[in-house]
Amino acid sequence: MDANKRMVHGGGKDGGKARVLFVDDERLVLEGLRDSLRRYPFVILSARSADEGFEILDSQDIDVVVSDERMPGMTGSEFLALVCERHPETVRIMLSGQQGPAAGERALREAEVFRFVHKPSSAPELVAVILEGLAARDRFV
Repeated sequence: MDANKRMVHGGGKDGGKARVLFVDDERLVLEGLRDSLRRYPFVILSARSADEGFEILDSQDIDVVVSDERMPGMTGSEFLALVCERHPETVRIMLSGQQGPAAGERALREAEVFRFVHKPSSAPELVAVILEGLAARDRFV
């Protein structure tokens, strides 16, 4: 498989489409992400909490996890740090409306997050980050 196909395609059963899990406690944010990324070559899954995210991660292969930082119960940084431990092959991206650098630095340090993306971001910007993360992962797998 050539590098371009690896960037877009994930594993297994979805016609090779990368499986991307978005975790955010705000239903409208998840719906907006799903709608704006519908035309891109991904299978989009969503979870409204870290616990729900782990249920999905533990039951199916996920290529990329994009998590919000501010969620009740567990921050995105804490969630992605656990994803890093349990599913190290999964690309981890932090999506947050927080403007301070502390959350981003914590996520990069503790969760080995590929990239920190500020909300709001455009669909093409987010897609580019997801594809870059997949390409980076494929270079090291």
